[in-house]
Amino acid sequence: MSDMAERNVEVVRRWFDALRKGGSDAALRTYDESAAPRFEWRGGPAGRDMVGGDVVYRGREGLKRFYDEIDRVVSWWRFGEPEFKPYGERVVRVNAHLKLSWRESEVELEQDMAYVFELEDGKIVGGEAFRSAAEADAHARERAEERVDA
Repeated sequence: MSDMAERNVEVVRRWFDALRKGGSDAALRTYDESAAPRFEWRGGPAGRDMVGGDVVYRGREGLKRFYDEIDRVVSWWRFGEPEFKPYGERVVRVNAHLKLSWRESEVELEQDMAYVFELEDGKIVGGEAFRSAAEADAHARERAEERVDA
């Protein structure tokens, strides 16, 4: 693994560990050190393949709005131990088991999730959730092969 890929994995690991251990508030506290001002999270809290899933949340306020929307529909959530894999010099894929409880029904859900983060200059510029590692891996490979200025 290259030095840049290793540094990028560590940036994503710090963000994801804050989210796992301290929830959305902790993740937001890491925003300035982890994310670029032009950060974008793609997809709604129900998943990008659901109605409204094509939403793009921009910047710190957008990320806060994303987490607030999750908090409105989910009473609690936990991630299992994540696995991090770099793709080239600017993409990191994270696999993690997610367990949550829907607020209104109290129905619990367990699902393996995958996330793709894009980085530039040691900061996260974008991210997206996927419902399968295979889908995330395909997206990560595609993003890693694109030119940075494309």
